Amino acid sequence: MEQQQNTQQDSGYIEKIGPGVEGLKVGQLVTVDPNIYCGKCYHCRKGNKQFCEKMTAVGVNMDGGFAHYSMVPEAQVFPMKAEVGFEAMAMAEPLACCIHGIEQVDIKSGDFVAVVGGGAIGLLMVQLAK
Repeated sequence: MEQQQNTQQDSGYIEKIGPGVEGLKVGQLVTVDPNIYCGKCYHCRKGNKQFCEKMTAVGVNMDGGFAHYSMVPEAQVFPMKAEVGFEAMAMAEPLACCIHGIEQVDIKSGDFVAVVGGGAIGLLMVQLAK
């Protein structure tokens, strides 16, 4: 599948569909999970895909979110509604990572937390922890 990018990373419109792709259509608005897991290694089989021994990523190992076009495996593509907006779609994967982290350490209302790093992920973590 080829994806036309707008100005935001990891979101855009489907420009072309590759052979065997079902459930997606040209012109559809989508966001992308850039992390591609093998599904076969020990960690993937145990449900800990974030530790995949053969993980690749769109935008790291192949053209990605800041390219005008990128080819993305069907399993990494998620249709979205236009009202969500490109900015929100671009934050779907980083936000999911943060939510997973908060669940892993079981942060509850009233807990004190320390967030190290003030990049996009760190700022999301602060907002979620608050």
